[in-house]
Amino acid sequence: MRPFLRIFMLASIFALILIVPAQASTDIEKKWGQKTNVAMDKSWTIIYNTPLQSTTENKQSIYVTDQSGSTIPTKVVIHGKKIMVSPSKGKYTPGTTYTLHINEGVSSTTGVRSPDSFALPFTTKASEEASSYFDESFLSQLEDGVLKGMEAGIGASKEEVIDAENGTFTSRKSNDTTVLAFEEKYEEDYSYTLTGDIVTGASLSITEKPLHIEDLIRVMGNDGLENQLDIPGHYTLAYPLNSERRLVAFLETTERSSPVTHLFIMKEAFEK
Repeated sequence: MRPFLRIFMLASIFALILIVPAQASTDIEKKWGQKTNVAMDKSWTIIYNTPLQSTTENKQSIYVTDQSGSTIPTKVVIHGKKIMVSPSKGKYTPGTTYTLHINEGVSSTTGVRSPDSFALPFTTKASEEASSYFDESFLSQLEDGVLKGMEAGIGASKEEVIDAENGTFTSRKSNDTTVLAFEEKYEEDYSYTLTGDIVTGASLSITEKPLHIEDLIRVMGNDGLENQLDIPGHYTLAYPLNSERRLVAFLETTERSSPVTHLFIMKEAFEK
């Protein structure tokens, strides 16, 4: 089966679906229509109908170029059927046109390769205003057990984490778990908690911009448990994601009005 993909316009919850035909030419780059007024910290999500290999070759097949055709630094995360592409330096330049490229040859875990290349031109907003960290991209990655901005998530193996992060880390034992910490990666501190060799938790420090509890409630809803966890010095908000996972937000102080500073996702039974 030929893989098909769709680009989610996460800021406006708009999806564009492409089906790759068996007779498609492999030397012509097909284009979606130009997208405008795109947020400077836009994260694109590309969804295939089959799991993909999280390899360097696949990641190098997906990139963004500027108006001069030069490739700009981006972060590409492959998790299952999804590929997430975001600017590695935090945001794009305002009022600038870029192109997201998806080259032919992106391979699935069964070895099937996409035969076509695709391109999505987009122009960023003219102002410096950037969208919140808590957006549709955040929700999309959360469904897969991944915190936005991290390379791996719940269920990944230690080997997959080290390969995906491709950076310096420290390892420490804590009771029956191991913590892999990647300090100051992408201007954020974050770590993975492993039980055995499998990720059962991940934590992310939010430092780029002030976010508040209302920002999280806006995308997650009102079903969270506010300040019901016994965490000295911090106000908390916890959400059950399913029967085995939960998301916990720590605020800077015990005051509800203080900014969110840390997020945790963990594999743990959670009952309201």
